[in-house]
Amino acid sequence: MSDNDIKLWEDKVKSGLLHNDSILSNVATDMRGIITATIDGLPQEYNSLYKMGLTTGKFVKGGYNPKDTGKIVIDEEKLLKAIEQDPESVINAFTNFSVDDGSKGIAHRLYETMNDTVSSITKKAGRSGGGLLDVSTELGKQYSDLQKDVIRWEERLLKKENQYYKKFSAMEKALQSSNSQMSWLSQQFG
Repeated sequence: MSDNDIKLWEDKVKSGLLHNDSILSNVATDMRGIITATIDGLPQEYNSLYKMGLTTGKFVKGGYNPKDTGKIVIDEEKLLKAIEQDPESVINAFTNFSVDDGSKGIAHRLYETMNDTVSSITKKAGRSGGGLLDVSTELGKQYSDLQKDVIRWEERLLKKENQYYKKFSAMEKALQSSNSQMSWLSQQFG
């Protein structure tokens, strides 16, 4: 893709149906939070990803680059040093399983965040292949309401149409009567 194609595609995405969607915004925020969160029960120098060399893109002079949004930047030296010095803490930072939110590892937090997101999307749009017709979902309810509105408006349109046909028919009869009177008068005056 050329740079111009990429720009057009990004503009299209920004104006799409999912632009500024609350579910997607929330998951993005939650995932950013997971990157910077600390994990209780680990040594201070290894209780967060950024301390082990995993960060998100930085703001640079002149602002930030939207192409770098959401990317994780890995400082290999810092990560390798953490793995060499305390591999158990690095592993636990990712895999720690706990009922206490503060002690959960990154993988556990990501799993819960994504699971909650899928549940929210399912509640809003339904499952694949049937969400539109499922009135228990938000989109299914909206679709059902719109269908009811269409039927209601079609009924109103039919009533209005019948009303106009009656008026037109009455007008035709009145014109016919007027024409026949005009014809009789023109015969009389001759």
